[in-house]
Amino acid sequence: MSPGERKRWQVGGALYQQPEILLLDEPTNHLDADARGLLLGTLDRYRGVGLIVTHDRAVLNRLCRRIMRVSDGAVTLWQGGYDGARMAWESQERAEHDAYQGVRAEKREVKRRLTDKRRTAATKTAQYKRRIRSAGIKDKDARSMEKKGRFEGGQKQGSHEISLLRQEAKRLGEVASGYDIQRELGGELFFDYEPARRRRLLSFSGRLHVAGATLAREIDVLLERGQRVLLTGPNGAGKSTLLAALVRQATLDEGRLLHLPQELNEPETRALVSGVRAMDATSKGLVLGIVGVLGSDPKRILASELPSPGEARKLLIASGLDEVAGFCYSTSQPIISTCPRSSGSKRRWLPFRVR
Repeated sequence: MSPGERKRWQVGGALYQQPEILLLDEPTNHLDADARGLLLGTLDRYRGVGLIVTHDRAVLNRLCRRIMRVSDGAVTLWQGGYDGARMAWESQERAEHDAYQGVRAEKREVKRRLTDKRRTAATKTAQYKRRIRSAGIKDKDARSMEKKGRFEGGQKQGSHEISLLRQEAKRLGEVASGYDIQRELGGELFFDYEPARRRRLLSFSGRLHVAGATLAREIDVLLERGQRVLLTGPNGAGKSTLLAALVRQATLDEGRLLHLPQELNEPETRALVSGVRAMDATSKGLVLGIVGVLGSDPKRILASELPSPGEARKLLIASGLDEVAGFCYSTSQPIISTCPRSSGSKRRWLPFRVR
């Protein structure tokens, strides 16, 4: 069965048992529009305890009354649907970030004052010593006990102030370290491409077979340069099978075609991670940089023996782009340098903002 058909059977089998507690992990993945509508209608009528893991925000807003967020090693529970819960935690994170920045600014000011105090104390000490060295043996005014006492008193007061500032800087450093401010992931990807030299790129003619069954007859598909085609149909119609057939019959040069399958099995995922780990430093840096722009922590992915399906897809996209397309990525500003794999004068940019 196709991934969408399998998902239908999984959800249908679970609902048929009429459980008191229903745990659903990405229930809308791979479902077509009709199946998704039927599923949501059924879940609307479910009266048991439901826990849904999903990235489908429409599902979260429609079905959920509470949002349990797993982030940075902690689990927090928020009331309401997804949009309201997200506004609440983002507001909390902004407040925490502002407080953290305020502590850092205060620490910088204390350290500036500390540096000034130390510089002033060192200057006064040097000036006093120069006056003593330059004064004659009979210059009692320069060497008087009163002046010496004033100097030592000022030096003691300065040392006390320096000690207080140093303690305050240490305290502010400890306060700042208590904030759990995570590095923000996500950014923009910029793809560099050139129009294909060939007009006819991919084609398939004939019947479409799966496990001995004929899904479609008299298929004739031709993809030409510059076309962008939507392939649509219900679950099980043969969309993924047709894509696989197009890939099998492709005659493009190596490195000119990137195929992202609907699912990766466990051996494929492990092989993908091993392949990235074995890359040279330059390629690995580029691939992991794209993974970060796509919103996942590269270090966590490489530290895992088996990344999640979403992480694996991001890693597959990143490693595929490294092989197929010239690209650059930026988290804050447009591209200002030439991409590593670009060539020729007819260069165009396709920006994709990743949320």
